[in-house]
Amino acid sequence: MTDIANRFLWRMCYRVLSRGFFPLRRLRGRPVHDSILVVMCLWNRPQRIDSIVRLITEQESDHPIRLVLWNNKWIHGRHYVKSVRALWPTDSRHSVEFFNSPINMGGIARFFVAKKLRRQLPSGAFVMLDDDQDVRRDFVTEIVGSWTPGSIWGFWAWTIHGSYFNRTPTEAAALADYVGTGASICDASIVDERRFFAGLPTEYAFIEDLWMSRYAVGLGWELRKADVQVDFVLDDTNQNHHLADLKDDFYQFLQTRTN
Repeated sequence: MTDIANRFLWRMCYRVLSRGFFPLRRLRGRPVHDSILVVMCLWNRPQRIDSIVRLITEQESDHPIRLVLWNNKWIHGRHYVKSVRALWPTDSRHSVEFFNSPINMGGIARFFVAKKLRRQLPSGAFVMLDDDQDVRRDFVTEIVGSWTPGSIWGFWAWTIHGSYFNRTPTEAAALADYVGTGASICDASIVDERRFFAGLPTEYAFIEDLWMSRYAVGLGWELRKADVQVDFVLDDTNQNHHLADLKDDFYQFLQTRTN
């Protein structure tokens, strides 16, 4: 994102994709009216796709799951498509769709999907997972059951004390200052206003979790800790390691702004 030409290309893609102008490729199954939308961004972990397929298709959810995979590393696209089609059970009531992004859009891409499918979400909410997270079979049921309109509930929930890295974990169901996007459920109306996308500074665009949290608080929403079990894998491939220096800068920047 430091090269001017690359920044310009990224921002042009951002303007198009954030309006929902992209196709979703249906790989298996067909979403139905009461499907629960689960959005997962894929990044540089092609070896995880087998586990991801099992993780979703074995969910013991009251409603079918509509999984949308957004791949941020284009060269892995063929591998993901081939693997999902081979591994997805033919008798599964869940469905899966795929988009192979031409450029790494980061985690904000989850909200592009929410924008595109906004009118197709009967519950008014969507679930987000990261491809380095393992969850139990009751994850979707538990996190959907905890959610209320005008709120974001997530596993990665903290109370911040003046600095992003000076924080304490939030107790289950308690109010938080900040919730991460991975293993969370968000009121989909967060994408209804263009300012959600237009207001995110390009230099901080890969820190969408802080932006989501700050924006939601500005709307008067509640951020709460979801009482779900999540295990992390392949931490060495996490993009966040390269963003650590920017996170507190962005947090301090956001404290000077109002929605």
